[in-house]
Amino acid sequence: MVFGLPTWLTVSLVLLAVLVFLLRTTNQVYLISLLKQNLFYMIMLAIFIFFAISLTYIHTHYEMDFTTLDGIKGALKIYFSWLSNIARNIGKVTGYAAQLDWIRVDNSTIK
Repeated sequence: MVFGLPTWLTVSLVLLAVLVFLLRTTNQVYLISLLKQNLFYMIMLAIFIFFAISLTYIHTHYEMDFTTLDGIKGALKIYFSWLSNIARNIGKVTGYAAQLDWIRVDNSTIK
């Protein structure tokens, strides 16, 4: 732990600080063109960082042993259950948003 924070949170804060520093110090037009040219690689890097941080979290909180096949299977089971829960929650939120009455017919300002 650094400064009393978990490792995954420390790494996330450092990456966020580097991103903010880059956005403030570089020419924004150059940065946008750089993002446009390397979007695939940046998305892959973000996925890799997310995967590494989440595996670190699984290793520390669930005490998984990645040196055995059973440990890797257990970690993947936890990881994919997280992903399925994320997909299920996105579906619930989307369904709820689609069922809302976004335009009220009895609006007093429309006459």
